[in-house]
Amino acid sequence: MQAAETAAERSATSRLVTVASGGDTVAALNHAGAADRFTYISIVGVAFLEWLEGKALPGVEILRAKPSASSRVWEDTRVSSGVK
Repeated sequence: MQAAETAAERSATSRLVTVASGGDTVAALNHAGAADRFTYISIVGVAFLEWLEGKALPGVEILRAKPSASSRVWEDTRVSSGVK
């Protein structure tokens, strides 16, 4: 809890940008009473950290795809799931 408190204190005084990710991490920060002083908190976990690293995320990439490609994926999904 001391590390969370120190990071939160430095974030609150604008000496540190604090980023936390993951459900268990957020729960621990809430338990320590430090979450509200962090700069940014995400419950997404690994996907958020990979995004910070600049890695491509499959769900985002499909949204960035050409409209025709996205439409085909949507149609394939609807057909395989029985949605009309």
